[in-house]
Amino acid sequence: MVRYLPLVVFLIGLSLFAAACQQDSIQTSSDNEVIIVTRMVGDNSETVEIVVTQLVVQENIVTQVVVEERLVTPTPTPLPTGGEIITASLADIRSLNPVLSNDGASKMVIQQLFLSLLTLDPFSGAITPQLAQDWGVSADGLTYTFTLRPDVTWSDGTPLTAGDVAFTFAAITTPALNSPHLVNFTNINSWQVEDDHTLTVRLNAPDCPTLYAFTTGIVPAHVYDNNPGNISRSGENLAPTVVSGPFLFANYLPGQSIRLIANPTYYLGAPLVSGWQLNIYSNAVQMVNDLLAGQIDYTTVDAEFVARVESAMARGAGVQINKWFVNGFTYLAFNLANPNQPQNGWVDENESGVFTPGAPVQPQEPHPVLGDLAVRQAIAAALNYDELIAQAAYGQGGRVAADISPAIGWAYNDDLIPYTQDVTQAAALLRAAGWVVDSETGTRVKNGAPLALTLTVNAGNEARERLARLIAAQLESLGFIIRVEILPFEEAVLKLRRQTYDMAITGWLDTNPEPDNSSFLSYREDTVGVGFNFASYYNEAVENNLARGRAVPGCAAADRATFYQQNQELIYEDIPFIPLYAPLVNIVWNRGLQNLHPNGWNLLYNVHQWYVER
Repeated sequence: MVRYLPLVVFLIGLSLFAAACQQDSIQTSSDNEVIIVTRMVGDNSETVEIVVTQLVVQENIVTQVVVEERLVTPTPTPLPTGGEIITASLADIRSLNPVLSNDGASKMVIQQLFLSLLTLDPFSGAITPQLAQDWGVSADGLTYTFTLRPDVTWSDGTPLTAGDVAFTFAAITTPALNSPHLVNFTNINSWQVEDDHTLTVRLNAPDCPTLYAFTTGIVPAHVYDNNPGNISRSGENLAPTVVSGPFLFANYLPGQSIRLIANPTYYLGAPLVSGWQLNIYSNAVQMVNDLLAGQIDYTTVDAEFVARVESAMARGAGVQINKWFVNGFTYLAFNLANPNQPQNGWVDENESGVFTPGAPVQPQEPHPVLGDLAVRQAIAAALNYDELIAQAAYGQGGRVAADISPAIGWAYNDDLIPYTQDVTQAAALLRAAGWVVDSETGTRVKNGAPLALTLTVNAGNEARERLARLIAAQLESLGFIIRVEILPFEEAVLKLRRQTYDMAITGWLDTNPEPDNSSFLSYREDTVGVGFNFASYYNEAVENNLARGRAVPGCAAADRATFYQQNQELIYEDIPFIPLYAPLVNIVWNRGLQNLHPNGWNLLYNVHQWYVER
């Protein structure tokens, strides 16, 4: 930056500058051509050189001075390198091939081995580039063009190209591989490699959620001889030799640990640490013991251990904790249709057993109890939500009003107030609906039939089992008869999908930051035995909003938000289910682990910059 100042102003300004900098450090060189000033900027100091580079003389009088001010950048202190990061999991991996796996433990490792075309912004959840340098979409929303970074190579030195992306897509859509990501590709019509760094993808219809299909890790085509058929039995699935992420695979001991080592060819620079290791635990108590003993650098802990961790912190334990809402919620599901006569929510006009777009809605016989909105309203008013969160979730949860978690801030409807307990209102609603208390039994009856329901929950999930018992007790105090049915997980899921249940405790957890909930709200998913709209819920306005929200050209959040906020209001009124709470994720890390920035969407986004101070 160069400044021209009249002499008088310069001399006065210099004297004022000196006066103003009495608390700063001023040093003048021997020839007075360089003035070095260290000045305070907020709580920090910066060093500036003010260099006199030219004197303009007219009639023996200096009339102008050319001054250049240069910020002196201090030499940064090198960050520590070496050492290994240790984390932990209560589950073992299933596969280290991103095409084949989608479970939490596997994804944690895969994310560090295989880069994806797109990824998630760690703090907003927005789709951002990773292997893609940028992308564009056609005006009709049907064609996406991805331009890949030219500076990424596989760990064996082979360039990573659009051909690898196309191969990965082909593998995901190969039926024999049964990829868990195939469901995300149902709206993808085709893809085409234009050149080494350009790929075009054609959709069947404009569909914003399809973008999440491109967050799956890309695998090296040359390792499989460009043949997806070579994937299923490959040793690469548990011991990958060629990767693109910040770490290389080192070894895997099933049920014990997985170790990775730094990738010196990673395109953002080799990680500061020499390795990363995932230790697998079968006992949560032992995992927390090791965490507090400093043997684990970071991990998430279940809600029941948060109080112990926070108590240890109060006593000076060298750990920190951070919390955020999981993207999802635990809820009380209702069957709105007659469980004795399950039906699809759509008319199978061609008798194929498969939903056809545009199929008419199939009216269904309502549930004899829960088909009445007044009963559902009464249940919503009967529950003590604070007690449920305190006792079932150890206080580690927050209220949700409808079908979208506050984790998706841009789509969440802040105007809705979650249901609150009002036992008097609940009793009045039941009386008005014809359910009166039998003076002899204390239970409610209508036309001689008791107000009896079965509450189904899956075994092995202690929080849900506690919820079921608490809810049963709260409803029984109003005259309900509630039978809690605890089933093995597979049986519980089957009962819900067959639509033969009354009520159930279930949840949608750890999903993409996408507010489109067509998978459990759309009538097309009201398919007996396979669909997730096992409530048999249908609202034409909700259906229309889902369709419009998916098809917004360009998929800008601001343009989509209104459709989902309107749906939350409709669902809030219809009560096809009752959101109980959004669980909190609790991550705990050792104070010696530096540069970890806790976030809800992409914890390992900068893992190559993490370092350990022992």
